[in-house]
Amino acid sequence: AQDQRGELTLADTAPFATFAMIEELFNELRTYITETGTSIQFEDFAIWAYDKDKKYKLSKSGDDGNPFEFLTLSDFELDYEYQNLSKVIFESIFNDPENEDFDYDEKLKICNEIKETYMLSTKKIEREIARLPSMDEAEKGTVILNVPMFSMQQS
Repeated sequence: AQDQRGELTLADTAPFATFAMIEELFNELRTYITETGTSIQFEDFAIWAYDKDKKYKLSKSGDDGNPFEFLTLSDFELDYEYQNLSKVIFESIFNDPENEDFDYDEKLKICNEIKETYMLSTKKIEREIARLPSMDEAEKGTVILNVPMFSMQQS
């Protein structure tokens, strides 16, 4: 089934989804969260990488599969403060202790790759994406980012 825009829906691609599909789902869930005053907890929320120009070969992790598990967000909570997935992903990359072997530049490179794909999928512009931390911010401890569009609305 396709939506009104003629694009595939989450029902067609589950358990996989594009960033745009997930943001659409999360926006609907945010309405539920606002109405009920509850949050939704995801034990593990995985980001998978897929190259449409390569042959399909499912792989849990590693570069030999297509798609392959790229990043896992553990104990991800969707609540009323949720802005968008770029903020959640970038903060996870900089804050997850499992990523401490990666230096600032490596983390920045990964974030920029995700950012490019996220922007293509969601059609969002720069100010709708979480800003990336400076090296000083990243070295100070827990990184908390903001999405410029939401920061301007709150001031």
